[in-house]
Amino acid sequence: MLKFFTLPDDYYDPFGCSECINFHGRTYNGNSLVCAIHPYGLKNCPDFEEAETTETAIEE
Repeated sequence: MLKFFTLPDDYYDPFGCSECINFHGRTYNGNSLVCAIHPYGLKNCPDFEEAETTETAIEE
């Protein structure tokens, strides 16, 4: 069963990275963490891997 949820207020996606499997997109103590490979994000990222779904859901 999928459970949909609201994105947090500190959600950060500067370059459309949210469709990548490596995306994290959270802010910690004022510092944004886009992903582990490119913490500040990267336009035209060579490490981009499309996620299987673009819906925001978790399985229960």
